[in-house]
Amino acid sequence: MNKKNGINTDPASLEKLLDHIFSEVTKNSTSFLNKLQMPIPKEFLRILNDLQISESNLIQQQFLPHELFPILSNQCFIELQKNNSNFIKHILQEHSSQSSLLSEVDPKSPEFLKECEFIHNKAVYDSVNECLNLMRPYGLNGEPLPWSCSVRIIQNKLPKIENVFSNIKNIIQEWCSIEAGTLPKPEFVINNKFDDEYFAETREKRLGAVLSQEIIDNEETWINYELEETQVKLDVTDMVLDSLVKEAVQIMNTIEIKKVNPE
Repeated sequence: MNKKNGINTDPASLEKLLDHIFSEVTKNSTSFLNKLQMPIPKEFLRILNDLQISESNLIQQQFLPHELFPILSNQCFIELQKNNSNFIKHILQEHSSQSSLLSEVDPKSPEFLKECEFIHNKAVYDSVNECLNLMRPYGLNGEPLPWSCSVRIIQNKLPKIENVFSNIKNIIQEWCSIEAGTLPKPEFVINNKFDDEYFAETREKRLGAVLSQEIIDNEETWINYELEETQVKLDVTDMVLDSLVKEAVQIMNTIEIKKVNPE
């Protein structure tokens, strides 16, 4: 971090920001824990309709609307940033008109740093929501579809809020430790000269670590053929129905012909 021109993104500052978020959440801990016990909802009829009309190459699409059902609302984030409420309101207005302050403000100006801090805090806040969705029943997969053979989860006891916060801290700190978006630092200066090749190689390795971890996290989806199985069942059902309709029409035509031309 540049103390003169920058924002605090070190582990200590991150933990302080997380504690600030948790302090706001604990004001209504019962409601928070109840939401955490609810799986991510799915629109069953829409999914069924999409499976019926989709081509075979589209059945791999994920029906995961977890980004639409965050446990912590945007209003809660605004409350957390209430000290800068006027500036935040200005930022939201700018963004809604599809313009960005980042391209218009001097990087050394307080306004620029405030927006950078706003974006950083929002990224951390969204990361907390992502972690919370991971802790929900069934995780990011959401509740099983009605025709699914997946095992259902029944949870009667609310988790301890301290354990929830501790798990979130560990996950987010692990994510941050990768530093995939690292910026130029003194460690990349060799013999009083910035080493562009070393810097690019470091960023590439860290980005590779992120992609590798994502592959590991999503490995189970590679062998989950539930959507494909449902698609095949629907196709077979349509084929059987089509065959029955044709057979019924053929029988009716035969009966009609015999009525017109009896033997």
